[in-house]
Amino acid sequence: MECLVTFIWSWSSLYWSYTILQAIQAAGAAKISMYVTHAVFPNNSWEAFKTPSSTIGVDVANFWITDSIPHALEIVKSPPFSLIPLYDVIADSLLGYDLLTVNV
Repeated sequence: MECLVTFIWSWSSLYWSYTILQAIQAAGAAKISMYVTHAVFPNNSWEAFKTPSSTIGVDVANFWITDSIPHALEIVKSPPFSLIPLYDVIADSLLGYDLLTVNV
């Protein structure tokens, strides 16, 4: 079984994420991957997910984050983190959009 976990992070949900991940692994997940849009991670808590020395007792195979927060570029230097860039999505949305004709 492979499991993808998506979280909305807050200080309190950080504790619950550890608990949930341990339960998923105990239920037999062979691979756990995670995604979070805005990698806020208070107090550098992202370091708990670094592999191979995860301090939460769960090995996360992949952890995708976006570059919506500047420090995401530092976080993705450590496995299992990978970056999903937003600039193409934003640029594509704005291309052809005539800001001068928008009624405000």
